[in-house]
Amino acid sequence: MSHSPKPTVAPRPAPGYAPWRTVLMAPTRSDILTTAAAIGFDLVGMWLNWAGSFMPQEPLAVGLYFLIGLPLLAWRHMAPLMVFAFVWVHQLLAVPIFAPEIFAAGIQATDVSVPAPMSGVLVAIAALASDKPLRISIPAAIAVLIPFVIAYARDGLVGWEPGGIFTMMVILASAWFIGWLLGRNRRRIRYLQQLQEDAAEAVFEERAQIAAELHDIVSHAVTVMTLHAAGASRIIDQDPRRAEEALEVIERVGSQTMDELRRLLELMRANGSGVEGLHSLHDLESLVSPVRSAGIDVQVSSSGDPRPLDPSVGHAAFRVVQEALTNVTKHVGTNTKATVRLHWTKDRLHVEVLDYGGESPKANKASGYGLLGLHERVALVGGRLSYGPEGHGFAVRAELPTAAQASAHLGTNID
Repeated sequence: MSHSPKPTVAPRPAPGYAPWRTVLMAPTRSDILTTAAAIGFDLVGMWLNWAGSFMPQEPLAVGLYFLIGLPLLAWRHMAPLMVFAFVWVHQLLAVPIFAPEIFAAGIQATDVSVPAPMSGVLVAIAALASDKPLRISIPAAIAVLIPFVIAYARDGLVGWEPGGIFTMMVILASAWFIGWLLGRNRRRIRYLQQLQEDAAEAVFEERAQIAAELHDIVSHAVTVMTLHAAGASRIIDQDPRRAEEALEVIERVGSQTMDELRRLLELMRANGSGVEGLHSLHDLESLVSPVRSAGIDVQVSSSGDPRPLDPSVGHAAFRVVQEALTNVTKHVGTNTKATVRLHWTKDRLHVEVLDYGGESPKANKASGYGLLGLHERVALVGGRLSYGPEGHGFAVRAELPTAAQASAHLGTNID
């Protein structure tokens, strides 16, 4: 059975750890451009800060220090907390590493401005707010401010007035808010995409169920009517009474098929579970009778203690027998024998339909949409189906639970 491909949505990988190959391929062009911009801003800001007040002894080493550490920002959406912690510590250590005398003594002169590059930290905190819950991103943003508050409390270690601290708070809060807003919008888009995918999958499943139901209804009826019509045409001159009986079977099967199609359309319009109109094992006689009248000796037997079945399971069992007998009439022909066995256990129903072959060249070639669709139908209620040649004939076996176990996730059950 062939289906059109299900629509899929490929969201951005969730934050967390991933295999190295996935990690190396994770950054998008936006991630890389943002990282490059952060590195550029920090290097320019560092040069402007140091050019007029304090120049480290090895400016090249300082530049390399930032060029080596900040590229990790490109992976900030893969591991936002880890990247934030690394970048924050990396940039925080710039002053004690490259200006240890200022860090140790403190400077009150207003013309000295110790560099505190922050672009990388701002990008990291924005990613953290975007990808992590508030209980993580808010404390992280507060933690960024603590060293600056402590530095100001130590007699103006960073050479900032209170307004400078306030400015830093505003900048940091803005970065956090922008990240949180972008993350919320991205999550909303993902949610809407997921709803769209779920709806498309539900439509796909409904179409598959309707196709299987239509196949079961029409294929069995057409096969039975074709056999009776062929038989009637051969014997109409020699045995008009039997030919008339065959035509009556055709009329009855056609009427039943129209009723089933009408029921299916009503279920589709009602958009309900359709439990009231489902076939069950109580309808086996009406299923077997036309097959017998076509010249196939069908024997039905039951063992064990019958028990109530979930309506969807009973319907699946009915369809197993129907499809198997349809294959017998279609591929084996008349003048053969078939057995239908029902075996009940404590919580399972075993259904077996076995034919003993025939003279038709199509014998033992049962295949196609019917059995594949039947496999899906049985799996839908938590059962298992097997089929294949056996001896000179063909066997179809199904093991079904007495209660449906696997249909809830597929939404509306048409059949």
